[in-house]
Amino acid sequence: MQKIVISGQITAETADQVRSIISGLDRSKPLLLELNSDGGSVQAGITIHNLLAGWQGGLTVDVVGWALSVASAIVQAGQVRRAHASALLMVHAPWMAATGNAAEFREQADLLDVVSKTMAAI
Repeated sequence: MQKIVISGQITAETADQVRSIISGLDRSKPLLLELNSDGGSVQAGITIHNLLAGWQGGLTVDVVGWALSVASAIVQAGQVRRAHASALLMVHAPWMAATGNAAEFREQADLLDVVSKTMAAI
């Protein structure tokens, strides 16, 4: 079985690495993703989810440690999802740090609502 590993923070670099690795794999064959992440960039996590969702040969996601925050969305790309008894998954509403005036805070709150709906759909 083909296998990839995601460990640590989810970053734009992580998404680029996943894209690069899977470009050399046979999409008609099963793929195992070993996942252990405390989350990170929502944008990168959604990208990884979308790159892996619908893997033709079937995707198994095996949470071997943690799948926190946006990593829990990556788990949902798998047709088969496994978590060891000692694994930890954490789902929460998206959050961010912001600075600015009231209008900028309202704009950021609206953006968080959109991100929240996107993640809930996954």
